[in-house]
Amino acid sequence: MNLGIYYTLGDGGIAQSVDILKAALEGGAKLLEVGLPFSDPLLDGPVIQQSHTRALAGGEFAWSAICAALKSLTDEAHKKGALVSVMGSVQLLFSEARRNLLPKVDGILVTDIKATLPSPVSLPSPRVWFVSGELACTNGLKVPNSDDFSMIYLTRVQGVTGASQQEDPITARAIKRLKEISSLPIWLGFGMSTSDDVKKALQQGAHGAIIGSAFVKHIQAQKEHDRIPAAQKFVETILS
Repeated sequence: MNLGIYYTLGDGGIAQSVDILKAALEGGAKLLEVGLPFSDPLLDGPVIQQSHTRALAGGEFAWSAICAALKSLTDEAHKKGALVSVMGSVQLLFSEARRNLLPKVDGILVTDIKATLPSPVSLPSPRVWFVSGELACTNGLKVPNSDDFSMIYLTRVQGVTGASQQEDPITARAIKRLKEISSLPIWLGFGMSTSDDVKKALQQGAHGAIIGSAFVKHIQAQKEHDRIPAAQKFVETILS
Protein backbone atom coordinates (compact mmCIF):
# COMPACT_ATOMS: atom_id res chain seq x y z
CA MET A 1 0.00 0.00 0.00
CA ASN A 2 1.17 3.51 -0.76
CA LEU A 3 0.91 5.31 2.57
CA GLY A 4 1.66 8.99 3.08
CA ILE A 5 2.33 10.49 6.52
CA TYR A 6 1.85 14.13 7.51
CA TYR A 7 3.86 15.72 10.31
CA THR A 8 4.55 19.35 11.18
CA LEU A 9 8.21 20.28 10.95
CA GLY A 10 9.43 21.41 14.37
CA ASP A 11 6.74 19.75 16.47
CA GLY A 12 8.99 18.55 19.29
CA GLY A 13 11.89 20.50 17.79
CA ILE A 14 13.30 20.36 14.28
CA ALA A 15 15.71 17.51 15.01
CA GLN A 16 13.07 15.32 16.61
CA SER A 17 10.48 16.01 13.90
CA VAL A 18 13.01 15.05 11.22
CA ASP A 19 13.80 11.82 13.09
CA ILE A 20 10.07 11.06 13.43
CA LEU A 21 9.54 11.49 9.69
CA LYS A 22 12.60 9.38 8.89
CA ALA A 23 11.22 6.70 11.22
CA ALA A 24 7.99 6.79 9.19
CA LEU A 25 10.12 6.06 6.12
CA GLU A 26 11.72 3.12 7.92
CA GLY A 27 8.22 1.84 8.61
CA GLY A 28 7.39 1.91 4.90
CA ALA A 29 5.81 5.30 4.21
CA LYS A 30 5.97 6.23 0.52
CA LEU A 31 5.19 9.93 0.91
CA LEU A 32 6.18 12.40 3.62
CA GLU A 33 3.94 15.44 3.73
CA VAL A 34 5.89 18.01 5.73
CA GLY A 35 3.91 20.87 7.23
CA LEU A 36 5.64 24.26 7.44
CA PRO A 37 4.63 25.85 10.77
CA PHE A 38 2.38 28.86 10.43
CA SER A 39 0.53 30.98 12.97
CA ASP A 40 -2.81 30.55 11.21
CA PRO A 41 -2.75 27.20 9.37
CA LEU A 42 -5.56 26.85 6.87
CA LEU A 43 -7.63 23.67 6.45
CA ASP A 44 -6.25 22.05 9.59
CA GLY A 45 -8.35 20.72 12.44
CA PRO A 46 -7.43 21.11 16.13
CA VAL A 47 -4.85 18.31 16.30
CA ILE A 48 -2.67 19.72 13.54
CA GLN A 49 -3.35 23.32 14.57
CA GLN A 50 -1.92 22.46 17.98
CA SER A 51 1.12 20.89 16.33
CA HIS A 52 1.80 24.22 14.57
CA THR A 53 1.46 26.04 17.88
CA ARG A 54 3.94 23.69 19.58
CA ALA A 55 6.39 24.01 16.70
CA LEU A 56 6.31 27.80 16.67
CA ALA A 57 6.67 27.92 20.45
CA GLY A 58 9.99 26.12 20.07
CA GLY A 59 11.45 29.17 18.35
CA GLU A 60 13.93 27.29 16.12
CA PHE A 61 12.70 28.61 12.82
CA ALA A 62 15.50 30.17 10.90
CA TRP A 63 14.60 29.56 7.24
CA SER A 64 18.01 28.02 6.68
CA ALA A 65 17.25 25.40 9.37
CA ILE A 66 13.91 24.58 7.72
CA CYS A 67 15.60 24.16 4.34
CA ALA A 68 18.38 21.99 5.78
CA ALA A 69 15.77 19.74 7.41
CA LEU A 70 13.82 19.42 4.15
CA LYS A 71 17.01 18.58 2.25
CA SER A 72 17.88 15.86 4.76
CA LEU A 73 14.37 14.38 4.58
CA THR A 74 14.27 14.46 0.79
CA ASP A 75 17.67 12.80 0.47
CA GLU A 76 16.60 10.01 2.84
CA ALA A 77 13.21 9.57 1.19
CA HIS A 78 14.70 9.29 -2.30
CA LYS A 79 17.14 6.62 -1.10
CA LYS A 80 14.08 4.57 -0.13
CA GLY A 81 12.08 5.30 -3.28
CA ALA A 82 9.72 7.60 -1.39
CA LEU A 83 8.57 11.17 -2.02
CA VAL A 84 8.48 14.41 -0.03
CA SER A 85 5.86 17.13 -0.39
CA VAL A 86 5.76 20.40 1.53
CA MET A 87 2.49 21.88 2.76
CA GLY A 88 2.29 25.54 3.73
CA SER A 89 1.01 29.04 3.14
CA VAL A 90 2.15 30.99 0.09
CA GLN A 91 2.94 33.78 2.54
CA LEU A 92 5.99 31.76 3.60
CA LEU A 93 7.22 31.71 0.00
CA PHE A 94 6.72 35.27 -1.24
CA SER A 95 10.36 36.14 -0.57
CA GLU A 96 12.53 35.29 -3.59
CA ALA A 97 15.48 34.75 -1.25
CA ARG A 98 13.47 32.16 0.68
CA ARG A 99 12.37 30.39 -2.49
CA ASN A 100 15.96 30.26 -3.73
CA LEU A 101 17.05 28.52 -0.53
CA LEU A 102 14.26 25.94 -0.58
CA PRO A 103 15.60 22.55 -1.70
CA LYS A 104 14.01 20.68 -4.58
CA VAL A 105 11.16 18.50 -3.30
CA ASP A 106 8.59 16.33 -5.08
CA GLY A 107 5.70 18.72 -4.59
CA ILE A 108 4.56 21.90 -2.85
CA LEU A 109 0.98 22.09 -1.62
CA VAL A 110 0.13 25.76 -1.22
CA THR A 111 -2.90 25.92 1.06
CA ASP A 112 -4.09 29.44 0.26
CA ILE A 113 -4.15 29.39 -3.56
CA LYS A 114 -7.36 28.25 -5.23
CA ALA A 115 -6.96 24.98 -7.09
CA THR A 116 -8.06 26.57 -10.36
CA LEU A 117 -5.54 29.43 -10.19
CA PRO A 118 -1.80 29.56 -10.97
CA SER A 119 0.68 30.35 -8.23
CA PRO A 120 1.33 34.11 -7.78
CA VAL A 121 5.04 33.33 -7.28
CA SER A 122 7.44 31.10 -9.16
CA LEU A 123 7.87 27.95 -7.09
CA PRO A 124 11.16 26.00 -7.02
CA SER A 125 9.37 22.63 -7.18
CA PRO A 126 6.18 21.41 -8.86
CA ARG A 127 2.87 22.08 -7.15
CA VAL A 128 0.52 19.56 -5.61
CA TRP A 129 -2.96 20.06 -7.08
CA PHE A 130 -5.21 20.27 -4.03
CA VAL A 131 -8.85 19.58 -4.84
CA SER A 132 -12.07 18.66 -3.06
CA GLY A 133 -14.38 15.91 -4.25
CA GLU A 134 -16.96 18.51 -5.19
CA LEU A 135 -14.51 20.46 -7.34
CA ALA A 136 -13.20 17.26 -8.94
CA CYS A 137 -16.71 16.45 -10.15
CA THR A 138 -17.25 19.88 -11.70
CA ASN A 139 -17.95 19.71 -15.43
CA GLY A 140 -15.17 21.11 -17.56
CA LEU A 141 -12.53 21.08 -14.82
CA LYS A 142 -8.94 21.10 -16.09
CA VAL A 143 -5.57 21.01 -14.37
CA PRO A 144 -4.22 24.58 -14.63
CA ASN A 145 -0.79 24.59 -16.32
CA SER A 146 -0.59 20.83 -15.85
CA ASP A 147 3.18 20.71 -16.45
CA ASP A 148 3.62 22.65 -13.19
CA PHE A 149 2.06 19.88 -11.06
CA SER A 150 3.48 16.56 -9.85
CA MET A 151 0.57 14.98 -7.97
CA ILE A 152 -3.03 15.47 -6.86
CA TYR A 153 -4.18 15.69 -3.25
CA LEU A 154 -7.89 14.87 -3.12
CA THR A 155 -9.79 15.54 0.09
CA ARG A 156 -11.83 12.59 1.37
CA VAL A 157 -14.07 14.79 3.55
CA GLN A 158 -15.34 18.36 3.35
CA GLY A 159 -14.00 20.88 5.85
CA VAL A 160 -10.79 20.63 7.87
CA THR A 161 -8.41 17.80 8.69
CA GLY A 162 -9.15 15.29 11.41
CA ALA A 163 -9.15 11.56 11.97
CA SER A 164 -12.18 9.29 11.51
CA GLN A 165 -14.47 11.81 9.86
CA GLN A 166 -17.30 10.64 7.62
CA GLU A 167 -16.20 10.15 4.03
CA ASP A 168 -17.70 12.30 1.31
CA PRO A 169 -20.00 9.99 -0.69
CA ILE A 170 -18.65 11.33 -4.00
CA THR A 171 -15.03 10.28 -3.35
CA ALA A 172 -15.03 7.31 -5.73
CA ARG A 173 -16.65 9.39 -8.48
CA ALA A 174 -14.15 12.19 -7.88
CA ILE A 175 -11.23 9.79 -8.31
CA LYS A 176 -12.73 8.48 -11.53
CA ARG A 177 -13.25 12.00 -12.90
CA LEU A 178 -9.72 13.09 -12.01
CA LYS A 179 -8.30 10.09 -13.82
CA GLU A 180 -10.25 11.13 -16.90
CA ILE A 181 -8.56 14.54 -17.02
CA SER A 182 -5.09 13.85 -15.62
CA SER A 183 -2.45 11.13 -15.38
CA LEU A 184 -1.04 12.58 -12.15
CA PRO A 185 -1.00 10.22 -9.13
CA ILE A 186 -3.93 10.83 -6.77
CA TRP A 187 -3.30 10.84 -3.03
CA LEU A 188 -6.42 10.78 -0.85
CA GLY A 189 -6.34 12.61 2.47
CA PHE A 190 -8.45 14.16 5.28
CA GLY A 191 -10.21 11.86 7.73
CA MET A 192 -7.84 8.93 7.14
CA SER A 193 -6.76 7.06 10.26
CA THR A 194 -6.85 3.28 9.83
CA SER A 195 -5.54 0.51 7.63
CA ASP A 196 -9.09 -0.01 6.35
CA ASP A 197 -9.25 3.65 5.29
CA VAL A 198 -6.06 3.23 3.28
CA LYS A 199 -7.21 -0.02 1.71
CA LYS A 200 -10.53 1.53 0.72
CA ALA A 201 -8.76 4.51 -0.88
CA LEU A 202 -6.72 2.15 -3.04
CA GLN A 203 -9.81 0.10 -3.93
CA GLN A 204 -11.47 3.32 -5.08
CA GLY A 205 -8.60 3.95 -7.44
CA ALA A 206 -6.33 6.32 -5.51
CA HIS A 207 -2.58 5.92 -5.91
CA GLY A 208 -2.11 6.33 -2.16
CA ALA A 209 -3.59 7.68 1.06
CA ILE A 210 -2.28 10.20 3.59
CA ILE A 211 -2.74 9.98 7.36
CA GLY A 212 -2.15 13.19 9.31
CA SER A 213 -4.10 13.95 12.48
CA ALA A 214 -4.19 10.33 13.69
CA PHE A 215 -0.41 10.10 13.31
CA VAL A 216 0.26 13.45 15.01
CA LYS A 217 -2.08 12.56 17.88
CA HIS A 218 -0.46 9.14 18.33
CA ILE A 219 3.06 10.60 18.45
CA GLN A 220 2.06 13.35 20.87
CA ALA A 221 0.58 10.74 23.25
CA GLN A 222 3.97 9.02 23.61
CA LYS A 223 6.68 9.84 26.09
CA GLU A 224 9.37 11.89 24.35
CA HIS A 225 11.95 9.09 24.20
CA ASP A 226 9.35 6.73 22.69
CA ARG A 227 8.22 8.95 19.82
CA ILE A 228 10.70 7.86 17.15
CA PRO A 229 10.12 4.10 17.51
CA ALA A 230 6.38 4.81 17.84
CA ALA A 231 6.42 6.56 14.45
CA GLN A 232 7.92 3.54 12.72
CA LYS A 233 5.56 1.16 14.52
CA PHE A 234 2.50 3.24 13.60
CA VAL A 235 3.32 3.00 9.89
CA GLU A 236 4.16 -0.69 10.09
CA THR A 237 0.83 -1.37 11.84
CA ILE A 238 -1.17 0.52 9.20
CA LEU A 239 0.61 -1.39 6.43
CA SER A 240 0.33 -4.80 8.04
